[in-house]
Amino acid sequence: MGYVHSTSSLTYSQEVMSYGTNVVGVADRSGFYGGVFYQHPIGKTLAYRVELNYQKKGSNQNDQLGNYIYSLPFNYIGLTPLVGFTPLPGLGIFVGPEANLRVNSIPPTATLSPAAIELGVSSRLSYRYKAIGVEVGYFKGLSPYYTFNLGGPVKVDFTNQNWQAGIFIVLFQSKRSE
Repeated sequence: MGYVHSTSSLTYSQEVMSYGTNVVGVADRSGFYGGVFYQHPIGKTLAYRVELNYQKKGSNQNDQLGNYIYSLPFNYIGLTPLVGFTPLPGLGIFVGPEANLRVNSIPPTATLSPAAIELGVSSRLSYRYKAIGVEVGYFKGLSPYYTFNLGGPVKVDFTNQNWQAGIFIVLFQSKRSE
């Protein structure tokens, strides 16, 4: 469990440029994550890890002066299979795909189309001493988590980028992975 820092990348359709519109006021959002994972060694220095987690992400909307107006929270249940390198006991470097199912109910409108599933790539760096560990992670969204439609082909896609920092506790450990 830990802290999530969400940043939105905006991708404008070609038609937005000729439409003369620019989306302003999209700001970073802080959130949290929590979940469980299973990690299993493959040989001496390789491992795989499967995570199931809950994440609170999204973005904040500010006015042109930077004053907070409202939040767009996006809550997800995520599944992340990772493969990694474990060069030293307790140290792990992992990477793999991530699929997140949106579980909050932000209804679609004429201009806002939230995506039900978000896909991306995750990486983790973790260190464990005995039964307590710390880790940092990065998620790069490959699919938009919502689209702002200005009419027809004029749209802006919002894609998540997230940094995570947290702690974990090892509840069960096999003799082989000690």
